[in-house]
Amino acid sequence: MQRHGKNKAISEFKKHSKVVFVIDFEGTFLASPIYPELIGTNQIDFKDPKGRLLVQEEIKKAMSGGGWLKGRLRKNPETGKYLRRKLYIHPMPGDYLMGSWYYYTPAQEEKCLI
Repeated sequence: MQRHGKNKAISEFKKHSKVVFVIDFEGTFLASPIYPELIGTNQIDFKDPKGRLLVQEEIKKAMSGGGWLKGRLRKNPETGKYLRRKLYIHPMPGDYLMGSWYYYTPAQEEKCLI
């Protein structure tokens, strides 16, 4: 982003990345390849299945220097249970963040069960 600028980088994320998203600090999605319908929408009050204000948490994490967050968002179509995922949030120059995530594998999920 620093080399080519925000707009070019966001354009490339939209074309090539499946798990990188960009949100400004007001909560508006600038890039969201898996959920393109979110681009240009403000999701500042979006809640995850447990009622956590997910976008607000991501912004707070970015403003404090970035780092990891855990959560659940999608259901496993076979079990109907929400899948665990881990997100990395990185602050970007200006008032926005870039994030990426991965879902736990079934083996990792089993180790997490209580």
